[in-house]
Amino acid sequence: MAETTNTVLEKNEEPEILGDEALSPEAIRLKRAENGQKPDNGGCLWALLGLLFPYVGVILWLLWRKENPKTAESVGKGALISILFVSIFVLIFFGIFFTNVGLKSIFA
Repeated sequence: MAETTNTVLEKNEEPEILGDEALSPEAIRLKRAENGQKPDNGGCLWALLGLLFPYVGVILWLLWRKENPKTAESVGKGALISILFVSIFVLIFFGIFFTNVGLKSIFA
């Protein structure tokens, strides 16, 4: 009687993993260690990069949010802080500019 390959697994055979989305964070960490990859620790330098270059930070966050979640969080927070700071500065600057100059003198 012939056995089918889909009903019997060898002892050393592991089921196929379909992407990192099915794995827990601990399993991802162990998988990285087995493959010799660096651990995902985040870090303040990535946050500084996002702070100084917010567009780069947003792009890196989009690229790394699933495979390096801690590093993506750091760079994303830096970019978000930078974008919020620049937005508040622009609002304050234009608020002061338009109250001191007045709209009549600009368009008259």
